[in-house]
Amino acid sequence: MVRLAGVEPATLGLEVEKLAGARGGKGDCDIYYWDQAWLGRFVNDSIHIDELFAKRDLAYPDYNFHDFMPQLVDKTASHGGKKVGVPFDIPIFIMMYRKDIFDELKLAVPRTMTEYRNAVKAIHDAKSRQGIYGTVGQWKSGHYSLQCDASAWLWSHGGHHFNKDDKPDYVTEANVKGLEYMMDLGQYMDPAGTGWDWEGQGDAFTQGKAGVVISWGEFFPGFDDAGKSKVVGLVEPADCPKEAALLSKAECGYEETPGISCQGGSCLALSKHSPRTDAAWIFMQWATSADVTARANAKGSNTPIRKSNYTDPRVMEKNKPGLGTTRHFAVTRRAIETRMGTSPHLAAWAALSTDVNAVEYGKMTTKQLSVRDTLKSIQEKTEKALSRRP
Repeated sequence: MVRLAGVEPATLGLEVEKLAGARGGKGDCDIYYWDQAWLGRFVNDSIHIDELFAKRDLAYPDYNFHDFMPQLVDKTASHGGKKVGVPFDIPIFIMMYRKDIFDELKLAVPRTMTEYRNAVKAIHDAKSRQGIYGTVGQWKSGHYSLQCDASAWLWSHGGHHFNKDDKPDYVTEANVKGLEYMMDLGQYMDPAGTGWDWEGQGDAFTQGKAGVVISWGEFFPGFDDAGKSKVVGLVEPADCPKEAALLSKAECGYEETPGISCQGGSCLALSKHSPRTDAAWIFMQWATSADVTARANAKGSNTPIRKSNYTDPRVMEKNKPGLGTTRHFAVTRRAIETRMGTSPHLAAWAALSTDVNAVEYGKMTTKQLSVRDTLKSIQEKTEKALSRRP
């Protein structure tokens, strides 16, 4: 039986190392499920994809690796130019808004960062007494969700985490502008959001407690689920507003790529410590095949990772309001192809992003630290943490 070890940013690294045998010897599990934040940490513990494709006798029929969206291969399944896994899912930020509220208030869909902030304020001013806030956050201190929110606002104002020399670079005017924008939005959120991760944020919007949000597109099918949603058929997807400023990948370090559409994509990778590599590789190909992924997409359970998923008749048939809707997929595809923001791929990132950044951001969102002091603290603690590593 093939076994899988899941690795999201908050997962304990030592536990995963033990399960998958990353500390030597044979592991108990065969396949890693890696969030892209872990690529730098486990890159040397997988059998790389080119080596697996050389096993032609194990090729899954019509698998067609070129059908995977190239941006996902590059950002969620590769490290240092080497393909270390197969794309598996792609949570990514899009804009989602209450069309009924926008129509009532005669608001245009925001196309700039200023317009977005103004729309949030207008909704809050008109609706907060009815329990509908302008927007909603995922600001839980110490949680990767808070890091993701902060990243989007840093990137959308010309900021980054590491410079082109792979040095931490937090204390910049661009980063200050990004976090000031983030804190400005905080005026128009439910204060309880400082205790919510992405699930809390998604639930709040599903219950009709906010008018617009930039967050994970995978929330969207839940908005049309009459069994749990109070906003069925009322929410529309839209492209994120244009960044006020934007650095290029070349101006950043560790493969960081700025973009307001922050992604948390994952891949499946075959552990080189697996005792069942052939069976595991066949399973990986089946799980990420065009047919299996399209069937999952048609149930609204996942975001397409293959180009063919977007045109599959089973997926297109759900492009309408209702359970398992796929009507946000066109926006999601544009986000992946043109707006995707990717976190740094250094080995220490998963730990730094939660144990340092998200803790310090939590002090900022609860107003224990100013924006500038937050950035100074992250800079100092990141430098100290990296200085201890070989």
